[in-house]
Amino acid sequence: MVRKILKTSLFAVILLLLTPVLIGQVPHWGTDKPAFNPELEPDVPEWAADAVWYQTWVHFFRNGDPGNDPTVDNLEGTWPFDQPEGWEAFPMTADPYSFQPWESATGKTMYSIRHLRRYGGDFRGFIDKLDYFEELGVNAIYILPMFEAPAYHTYDTWMYHHALRFYGPDPQGDKKLYSKEDPADPSTWVWTAADKMFVELIAEAHNRGIKVIVDGVFTYVGHTFWDKRMKGKDPPGMPEYREHIKAVVEKWGDPNGDGDPSDGLDGWRLDVGLALPYDFIREFRTWVRDVNKDALLVVESWFDGTQLINTAPWLQGDMYDSHMNYMFGDAMIRAFVDDENQITPSELDVLLRSLRIEYPLESQYALQNLIGTHDVGRFAGMILTPDEQHYNYRYTIDGALPYSYQVQQAHPYVKPFTEAAAQPGEEIQKERKIHLSDYDRQIQKSILTFMYCYLGAPYIYMGDEVGTWYGNRTPLIWDDLEYEVRHPFGKEYPVKAEVDKEIFEFYKSVGKMRSEQECLRRGSYRTVLKDDANGLMVFERRLSRTERIRAVFNLTKEPVEVDAIVRYLRPLDPYRIPNGERPLEWELIMGDPGDLNVIPPKGSRVYRFVYNPENENKMFDQ
Repeated sequence: MVRKILKTSLFAVILLLLTPVLIGQVPHWGTDKPAFNPELEPDVPEWAADAVWYQTWVHFFRNGDPGNDPTVDNLEGTWPFDQPEGWEAFPMTADPYSFQPWESATGKTMYSIRHLRRYGGDFRGFIDKLDYFEELGVNAIYILPMFEAPAYHTYDTWMYHHALRFYGPDPQGDKKLYSKEDPADPSTWVWTAADKMFVELIAEAHNRGIKVIVDGVFTYVGHTFWDKRMKGKDPPGMPEYREHIKAVVEKWGDPNGDGDPSDGLDGWRLDVGLALPYDFIREFRTWVRDVNKDALLVVESWFDGTQLINTAPWLQGDMYDSHMNYMFGDAMIRAFVDDENQITPSELDVLLRSLRIEYPLESQYALQNLIGTHDVGRFAGMILTPDEQHYNYRYTIDGALPYSYQVQQAHPYVKPFTEAAAQPGEEIQKERKIHLSDYDRQIQKSILTFMYCYLGAPYIYMGDEVGTWYGNRTPLIWDDLEYEVRHPFGKEYPVKAEVDKEIFEFYKSVGKMRSEQECLRRGSYRTVLKDDANGLMVFERRLSRTERIRAVFNLTKEPVEVDAIVRYLRPLDPYRIPNGERPLEWELIMGDPGDLNVIPPKGSRVYRFVYNPENENKMFDQ
């Protein structure tokens, strides 16, 4: 079945074309995919199967020390190459769609202003709120670029061997320390206050059983990179660059250099990692694993300018262990959110089954099953905008191949308005729906239930857990702070920027369920039911013959009588019981217990087997 033809996202094309200009170097996209090597075996760290991921920026997370807030010199060397008069760090609680006085005075558009803003989030705020991750059920954190870089997004690296000085307690003191070292000579490197506080952050996270990985941006360097020889070149192909990155890996992998990596990073996520030279990736893996044999390597695998990428060739055991699973997110939106473009349970199963067939089993347990990220719209925003292509590119089912790639129009950022005000006084063409109804919330809960029950690691993007529906690069909302939400033209705003306690509690509940049920983390998977007529899908996770969980999903807008699936919730499948006796019963562990005879529209339920050993002799596997 061929789905709607997709057109290239204007945003994606502009970004792809501008990247070389903004960073001073053209990423070299890989030519041929790595060939299959039967002698390779995946070596994925055991802990990755148990992970619940949280992706975050430091500067958007929490301001724990206002005394280290960015100063205007942080803008040096990055677009739009301006240091406006009266510049100040943007308040963490201000409305991101309104202008500060110095911003209005520049006469620049919101797009330019966004690149001039800097926020006050820091390592102290991160350390102070590590208990937040425990409460949420998170045990693995992926921190977006945290090295010295001038841009607001921190992807234009200045120095890999130092943490961004404004994340630490003494930014100006750290900058002075830089002058005492030769970046090309690791023996001269100093430990700045920010470096030391990042190591403290890792230690505090490890004390709570939380793993920490960071973003490695190695396909290019920023305009201000300390080694000017790299500008406009292909750094990963240069021997001196590789030696430098090797030293960086050693510094952050084992900070005190005692041979015990427990004080260092637990892995890396490599930005645009499929565009790196394959020999560089293999060398990088060797460097990382020489320091920490349990380190995880994750690749950003999204699109290459023409299609979503199947990453299986890169997951054979000599490059990466896992990837950001945008295919999962797209499948979820199409199954649960879309109206005109909605796929059936059978089609959903085909999309997911392709990954299960092609990807190494060890990697499947470690895949980061995501919905929102820093590069796409908010989870809640996607639910508010069905039939929009939120992942820039989609694949369709054409009957012959699991993936028939087509390019599709995308909306990378969900804004509160169709066009955000570029300046106060500009006319807004059309207001969007900006808060979720009970029906919308049910969709979000069912997608989360699917994510936490399915094969792979659940993945939370900062802010989705508190119900944020607007800009994906805005500060996290905390319940102990008051946030400004202003309508651009002084109209009454129908919602507040505040923690959505209902959805936050649901994130906690699915996190608790996954933590308590080893079956959901390490059990095998099989699809039990694909009922297109009733819009039902049922799958099972199984750890042993008595440790089994089944998740039931209604993809339709209508309630479904339980009779339509009752035979899939009895021990007749896969157990045959003589004389009608039932040694196995199902216990509801997730889902609305109000009316057990009906699954609500877009609803879901999760059941666990309760075993009765008295009837063991009357049961046998089918």
